[in-house]
Amino acid sequence: MLHSVSMKLNPQDQFNANKKTVEIALDQYALSLVSFEAAKSGIENTTILVDTDKGRFVLRAYRQNKKTDRAIEEEIRFTQYLAQNNLPVPNVQPNTSNQHLTHITVDDLQWQLVLMEYMAGTHAPHYSMPLIKDMACIQAKLHLLSEQYDFEPNDLPLLTELRETVIVKQIAKEGLDIRLAGFIERAEQYIVALPFEIPNGVCHLDYSKGNVLVDDDSKVSAVLDFDDMEAAPYAVCLGFALYHLRHGGCSKEEQTEYLNQYKAIRELSEAEAALVPSVELFRHYFIGSLQIFHHHRSEADTVNYLDIESDLLRQVQMASSES
Repeated sequence: MLHSVSMKLNPQDQFNANKKTVEIALDQYALSLVSFEAAKSGIENTTILVDTDKGRFVLRAYRQNKKTDRAIEEEIRFTQYLAQNNLPVPNVQPNTSNQHLTHITVDDLQWQLVLMEYMAGTHAPHYSMPLIKDMACIQAKLHLLSEQYDFEPNDLPLLTELRETVIVKQIAKEGLDIRLAGFIERAEQYIVALPFEIPNGVCHLDYSKGNVLVDDDSKVSAVLDFDDMEAAPYAVCLGFALYHLRHGGCSKEEQTEYLNQYKAIRELSEAEAALVPSVELFRHYFIGSLQIFHHHRSEADTVNYLDIESDLLRQVQMASSES
């Protein structure tokens, strides 16, 4: 199993969560701070659990230059649509101006904030079979709902390719194990063209056990963190989810069960099914590069990166020969 990732990609662009800044944020909602705790998970934005005089909420502060206002407003609108259609997602709370996106200025920097309802549940320590089945069903339902959702293409342009251009450029090659250097080079060169004609729409794109909460029966009680959502082929969102199962230590049988549960609710076309292994390989290159960037470079790590890469390359070749 690969190590989990919790370090921020752009720490210099992150919201500094302290008593003063959190109070400034909560003032926009007429809430008084009792206590707060910044979440350690997530690599893009800052998430803060806040206890207030009116209950518990979750505050998200987007990193600088992460998303436009209109993209965040589309994210809010989509999650509200899912909630209205009985998917377990948190509602975004309006501020005192009855706006769902809030701006504050701290130290001459403007920050984009949203305040969400707190939803009960815990993060599952591992993938259990009940969780695998429930997550697959919810993802399939989410994609079916997305098919009926009307979004603004100017705010969410359709993803047309998968290409890693950020992490790999930040990894110093000097002194790096030659096998890892080769992995990074292949990650940088790997591109997946996404056919326009396959089904697409608004996707979560980071659907994993780390972004859901579960109840005592390992059933999903909440789907969280839509801040990476994009308009993309549903096969990309599915491929990412399947890769995260592998990343989380699931067997091939468990991955197959997830796919079967998904297909029982939403059918996959042959073109979608053929694309999934290539998507998983791209996700492996991204996650592997991220791990290497964070210095997970032991012999066991290196062998694991290469073994998974080799297995996924075989799957890509098989899908290509069958299509």
